[in-house]
Amino acid sequence: MILASYRNMIQFVYSTFNKSYKQLIAKHLQPIFDGNREIVVICQSSGLHMLKAALPFMTLYQELKITVIALGPVTIGRFREDRFKLVVFKGYKDWVSQCFDRQPVDYWVSCNHFEYCGCQELIDALGGVLDNEH
Repeated sequence: MILASYRNMIQFVYSTFNKSYKQLIAKHLQPIFDGNREIVVICQSSGLHMLKAALPFMTLYQELKITVIALGPVTIGRFREDRFKLVVFKGYKDWVSQCFDRQPVDYWVSCNHFEYCGCQELIDALGGVLDNEH
């Protein structure tokens, strides 16, 4: 877990300051966004930050419906993309996301920063969010 946290921190720094890294993220995401009418992106921790960093280097078609579900996001600044629907989950015990993110919270769940994937409360709420999208 310590190694994963270290790698996550490195990715955060690179996606903040390194233009080539931002372009590389965009290069990997662009094919997923191309040719689809609707996309649901589920990201955890700095994933929202990395998506935000890549967007200026991506081409998004007007008819594309995009929902971003952020689990315990860690970002610099607010995610302000009008074309995206952003749904934010934060854990009551997730001090990392509470300290390093300023997104409005849609759902509070009972977990810490490392427990989102196994949190039944989150899984139940996520099902409702996805049902409402269709």
